[in-house]
Amino acid sequence: MTARNERSAADLNATIGEVLDADHETVGVDRTMFVPIGPGSLDVAAAERDIIINI
Repeated sequence: MTARNERSAADLNATIGEVLDADHETVGVDRTMFVPIGPGSLDVAAAERDIIINI
């Protein structure tokens, strides 16, 4: 895992968290349902982010 990938994972976690914080009342999710991703999970997390944003 490179430093760049680790930073990307951290940035993606922050982005997903921001989406959940902003939209939890609208889409019925809250931060307790969000589990931070680990290294190597960027593709899955990107797909999950797209689903959350497009709800």
